[in-house]
Amino acid sequence: MSKLIKILFETKDKLGKVGIELSDNKFSSLMLSKSSRYVSWLRATNHEPSLTCMLSLYSRLCVLGERFEQSGKPKAVKQINEMADNLWDAIRHASLTQIPKRRPTTGRRNQSQDVAEVGGIVG
Repeated sequence: MSKLIKILFETKDKLGKVGIELSDNKFSSLMLSKSSRYVSWLRATNHEPSLTCMLSLYSRLCVLGERFEQSGKPKAVKQINEMADNLWDAIRHASLTQIPKRRPTTGRRNQSQDVAEVGGIVG
C-alpha cells in the first residue's frame, strides 16, 4: 500500500474519531471532490490516489480546522491540524518523486541546434 493511500484511509478514520463519520461514498464526494465510488475503487485496485484529490482533502481539512476553532474545540483542532500536516508532507513527497530527474530528450534534436535556431529568430 502506498504512503498516500495509507494516509488517505488513516485521515478518513481519524475524522470519525473527531465526530465526522463519513461513508466511503460521502468521503469521496465531499472531501476528495471525486465521484462517490472513488474510495471504493482505490480500495479494490490499490491505485495511488490523485494529487488533486489529496489537495482537495488538505483544503477541506484546513476549513474543518477553522470551523472547529471557531466552535471552541481545541482538541479537535489539534487533531485536524496534525492530519493536515501529515497529508501535506505526503503530498509534497509524492509530487517531488513524480518529477523526472531530467527532462526527456527522446525525439529532440541536440541542444546546440535548438540554440542556433532560437539565435536566428532572436538575432
